[in-house]
Amino acid sequence: MSRLRSLLVDLSLSAASLLLFYLFCELVVFPLNLIHFPHRLQWRANDPLLLFTQSTRRHRLPKDYIAIVGDSHAAGVISDEAGLAKFSSLGRASDAYLFRKTGRDILALGQPGAGSLGGLVGTPIGTLEFFARTRLYRVPEPSVILAYFYEGNDLDDSIRELEQRYDGKSDAARFKDPAYFREFIEGVVLAEHPLHRVARDFRWYDNLLLARLIRNYAARSWANTSFKRPDLSRFFTRNSKPVLMNGLRPAPAPSPPPVNRVLVDGKEVGLPPALQSPALELTVPELERAAWVFEQSLKHLAGRFPKARVYTVYIPSPLSCYELASPKVSIERYHSRGELYDSRLVRPRSELIAGLIRKASERCRVPFIDARPAMRAEAEKRLIHGPRDWFHPNAIGYAVLGDAVLGGLERSR
Repeated sequence: MSRLRSLLVDLSLSAASLLLFYLFCELVVFPLNLIHFPHRLQWRANDPLLLFTQSTRRHRLPKDYIAIVGDSHAAGVISDEAGLAKFSSLGRASDAYLFRKTGRDILALGQPGAGSLGGLVGTPIGTLEFFARTRLYRVPEPSVILAYFYEGNDLDDSIRELEQRYDGKSDAARFKDPAYFREFIEGVVLAEHPLHRVARDFRWYDNLLLARLIRNYAARSWANTSFKRPDLSRFFTRNSKPVLMNGLRPAPAPSPPPVNRVLVDGKEVGLPPALQSPALELTVPELERAAWVFEQSLKHLAGRFPKARVYTVYIPSPLSCYELASPKVSIERYHSRGELYDSRLVRPRSELIAGLIRKASERCRVPFIDARPAMRAEAEKRLIHGPRDWFHPNAIGYAVLGDAVLGGLERSR
């Protein structure tokens, strides 16, 4: 009996020691060291922990910070990491560039592959609502919000979001009713977001982010999923499958004549086929419908954070950046529509979309920062996309985007 009692005491002491060690790591070590998370490992953390692994901040809890919202450009997706130190905590996308230039805390709250509903409303608001409920990770509201609008596929993604969430489920006749659409945003977009649901039904154990990380890793291991950066190649590789609106794979297109030829530094250069364009495949009514979604999403974002200064940042598609030399362009296909278009349509369509987004921003009383002039000027001298990632700027392109943002912020003061 004494041996059994001794064994139970030893097991109890061991369990208590393990528990104390875990609590020390959860409550002290983990919160204090997240800011030093290496950039190359940051994508291994699941939401919402991903926010606190970002190293584009000087404080453990961000202060007077700039939040970047939108799609993968806002999330900092970039494949141009050549020469980056193995354990560097900073990347080369626009969030890291703005942090280096300003010294201010920057939080990237973008959602890769999202349209306006997910990128401007669901993910940023849901994430900040979750952390507002925690005790160790309570994040204040941002001082500045940069709402990235990407000309290349944001409108297509917004149409996809409508098809999945609005069409056939809400009143089509009231689509342009602002009050009704606001109810849709609150009752569907936010209510269905995972972090919004957790924030709404917050429990004490939701404070334990280290336990959440361990649980997620265990689940991945159980599912025989290797613990590495998620495959985001479909967002930036030339050979990736297109993000389709109707879930159907398009029929293979015949081999096109030479397309996507551009002039760089006075020389003709060939770019890969199937580049993102200023939504050449969409009709004007579809453009206007998706622009309305952007406007209502932006209005909801600005209303949710009334003390923040909100800015729209217009990012051009790759085909809009360069001077085109070929008569035809090959674009990424959406809605199983055509791939080849007249090159002369690119710049006018870019102007049309920029006009819609500018007017939407003005109606929301949000300053409009147009990155096209700066990115086009740089693209005349050298490539600002590639060589691996043709759906996002490379380090040079993101630096130009960052300077355009800083210039716009300075002019609006």
